Amino acid sequence: ARRAAGPEGGAGTAALLRLLDDGSFTLAAGPSAAGGTDEAAYVDAAAAILGVPPRRIVCAAADTDSAPFESGDAAPATFSAGRAVEHAARLARERIREAGAVLLGAPLAEVTVDDGRVRDAAGRTVSLAEIGAAGLRAGRPLIVTAAPPPAATPPSLAAASAEVEVDAETGVVRVTRLAAAVAGGPFTDSRLPEGQVQGALADALEQALAGGLLFDDEGRPRARSLRRWPLVAAVDVPPLSVTFLPEGEPFSRFGAA
Repeated sequence: ARRAAGPEGGAGTAALLRLLDDGSFTLAAGPSAAGGTDEAAYVDAAAAILGVPPRRIVCAAADTDSAPFESGDAAPATFSAGRAVEHAARLARERIREAGAVLLGAPLAEVTVDDGRVRDAAGRTVSLAEIGAAGLRAGRPLIVTAAPPPAATPPSLAAASAEVEVDAETGVVRVTRLAAAVAGGPFTDSRLPEGQVQGALADALEQALAGGLLFDDEGRPRARSLRRWPLVAAVDVPPLSVTFLPEGEPFSRFGAA
């Protein structure tokens, strides 16, 4: 079942985009990353809407004192922050079009934004750098903030399987293959969520085979330091396979869950 991305009846999540005088952008969305891949997805989404290369957008690292508001736990907050980034990028694109029309002295209906430039019907253009610099000189830098209302997050569904060899005489267990099928996507870059799922499979392997806390007859833990803790290393992880079953998400421009 769907659930609200954040506390029920609470605020949504905000994102902020700022155009600089060199034509690049800074993006702030939420106080922190929730796993290391969400900021890259935010940049990709904003770049696709603004029509600029992702390298022209820098995702600002911020804490809760300086970042836009974010509600909810990690996964719903990432979903709602992604929607906020989309809204902010659309607002910024429209503000850029309006500012470009003023600089070109052209009717707003006759200008378009394309490849990092605003173009009028006569073929004249003005760059993002020129628009950003003009805004700073006028004391009105192009800064947009978007905070769309909370939306219901898509369900998180997944299935995992393990191929296991067991020595009937010694009881030794060997996992030879791990696989997972996850409902989600499509994604702007499938390598990011695939890496998250692979890490989760490796973590599950450790929890199943080595992560238990054992006690002796007197109730003391057998492993009292990391020297004796049975950690699973990269060489212990068997071949992994991850399959995504994209369903498309109507609340997202890109259909990504």
